[in-house]
Amino acid sequence: MSRLIWRGTLILFLITPLLFSALHNTPARGSPTRTLLEEIPPDTEYLMVYPRGWAENLQPLVVWWNRAGIRTVAVEYESAVGEGEGRDPPEKLHSLISEVYERGGGALRYLLLAGDSEVIPTRELYVGEVGEDLDEFYPSDIYYGSPGSSWDTDGDGIYGEEGEWDFSLPVMVGRFPASSPDELSRMVREELRYLTEPQEGNWSRRVVMAGSLMDPPNNPNLYEAYKDNAFKALKETEVFIPTYMNKVELTDYPYMEGGNYTPSVDTLNHTNLISSLLPGAALFLFAGQSFYADNPPPLDNSLAEYSDPLGYSRYSFYPLLTYLDGENLTFSVRRPFAYISSCDSGRFTEEDDTNLERLLLTAEGGFSGIVASTGVSYRGETLNGSFGNWWLFKEFVRRLFQGPPRPAEALWQLKRHYFASIYPSCPFPEGVVANLYSYVLLGDPAMWLWLGDIRELEVSCPSYVYSGKSTVEVEVKDGVYGTPVVGARVTLYNPVDGEFFTALTGEGGVASLATEFNLTTDVVYLTVTRESYRPYMR
Repeated sequence: MSRLIWRGTLILFLITPLLFSALHNTPARGSPTRTLLEEIPPDTEYLMVYPRGWAENLQPLVVWWNRAGIRTVAVEYESAVGEGEGRDPPEKLHSLISEVYERGGGALRYLLLAGDSEVIPTRELYVGEVGEDLDEFYPSDIYYGSPGSSWDTDGDGIYGEEGEWDFSLPVMVGRFPASSPDELSRMVREELRYLTEPQEGNWSRRVVMAGSLMDPPNNPNLYEAYKDNAFKALKETEVFIPTYMNKVELTDYPYMEGGNYTPSVDTLNHTNLISSLLPGAALFLFAGQSFYADNPPPLDNSLAEYSDPLGYSRYSFYPLLTYLDGENLTFSVRRPFAYISSCDSGRFTEEDDTNLERLLLTAEGGFSGIVASTGVSYRGETLNGSFGNWWLFKEFVRRLFQGPPRPAEALWQLKRHYFASIYPSCPFPEGVVANLYSYVLLGDPAMWLWLGDIRELEVSCPSYVYSGKSTVEVEVKDGVYGTPVVGARVTLYNPVDGEFFTALTGEGGVASLATEFNLTTDVVYLTVTRESYRPYMR
């Protein structure tokens, strides 16, 4: 018999459970040698990959997701590559991921690459020399999201050529672009604070939206209303944002037709953006112009805004948000998730990290995650349709609010739909492929976002859990209205061996857990999670 005990959120950092042996790569003394693949349970839903020596830095996140009812295993990158088959490290890692996915019958849903590209490489995917100023190759972690697909069927060492891609993407992939163990610890710590200790206040009901000009609006030789002002993207997107969210809108030019630009109508600049973000927000949504990677720091990969008294010059773009702004974004756990619809701002492969990935690493704030492009993306606006960046922008937001508030799910659903519905009809299909490759998630693929009010759970459960086979019923209600909460995940977790049992609440708000603990401790932890509700931990 074991007690359920409340220890608060600090327990995530105080306990040191014996995790799955896949977290440690030395077999127990006297035991037969087992392969890394054999160490990974077939029902693994979440696989994390970390560089050698970084296990302890990642461990609190592994504990959290197991405690939250998602079977999570962390493996050392070097061991994974040593065991996987392939011609280079990415292919060997992809091979191991494919084996885990196949052995589990498709149970694997999430993959976290817990390190920047210099310690866990990405895959360069090929679009080709196709014009439209697109890149020939794009760094893309979606390569790891389609287990069982080679992405190089002709064996020429060029991955992602036409017809070699696989956009089924059953595994959602995210990356923590940490370049050191300390940076990884910081990202893990800040995510756990965000998920388990959300602050009260209206920050979770705020959306900061910013749209820049692409060309000068008072210059009729350059400006085309249908494609040169991201104000259009904001207007088409805001209809999917519920009325309970407070929208803060910053634009260079709040009109579609050209000829009316003056500085007085321009609200988009660095000062206004930082002051709008500092109170905290649920989301930061940007569409528009950016500085390409070949600019010198800090301009390279940064977001841009337009400012010209005459509205005529095409050379009047200035920094809006750069990697140096991490020092200014000190909003603690009121951290917005950023979706950035522009070129290059997600180029995490740069060795000097002069891109917006640094905004995930700030000590007191920064973004909770970023979706951005690793190269030149395809705008895709025509007089009669929308096929590129701005279509993806609004559709991501629509999925985020109409489905589970989980960025990875919204992004992966969007990628599948984009290829199936837009690629066949796009006048420039190579642009669709470039966007599919380039938009990546920098963040945890399993995390949810706080969108709207943060509610409380009321939980009723037995005081004791028994060893051996047992059934435990847990009732979950809304903390204010007392109504049953359907779809809450209820998990009982043994901190000694990492074993857990989990179930979802049904229509009456009751979860029935069939447990079979082998208890050697007097403490078992209860965790209840549901989007929009603060996690209940006892």
